[in-house]
Amino acid sequence: MKFFISALMIFALSSCSTLSLKERVLIGSGIGAATGAIGGSALSPNSESQGLNALIFGLSGAIVGGAASLIFTDNKDHVSGSLRERLEQKDQSKNNQYLVQPTGKLPQFVRDRISPAVVEEAIEKDQISEDGTLHEPHKVYRIMRQAELYANPKKGEP
Repeated sequence: MKFFISALMIFALSSCSTLSLKERVLIGSGIGAATGAIGGSALSPNSESQGLNALIFGLSGAIVGGAASLIFTDNKDHVSGSLRERLEQKDQSKNNQYLVQPTGKLPQFVRDRISPAVVEEAIEKDQISEDGTLHEPHKVYRIMRQAELYANPKKGEP
């Protein structure tokens, strides 16, 4: 009876914390190993095989506990969104947009038919990835509108 109460307390306490995926797998493996070892030792048919049963059931409990923590863990809180999603969530007033005109010696008929590209500059916040590496704040550029070449010349635009 004490075993079930202690196991229930371990599960209850570990469910209240926010842990990374690696820590959750380690805790699941540890709980499975402890449960398997105690169960194998307690349910051993004789005292000679008690140690071997604890070892075998402890190892199998660790595998089952680690697999269960991988299966039942919600990974959505650990995966960052795409660059587009992160940039759309940021305050748009901090972003700068630049009009990129074509450079070089272009013929007049090409200059009349090409639209300039629009590039947005944003500063991405610092973040720590799942493997523990730090990504410091840095500038990120995204193309808002690509340059296009039209078949007919544009009227009224510079």
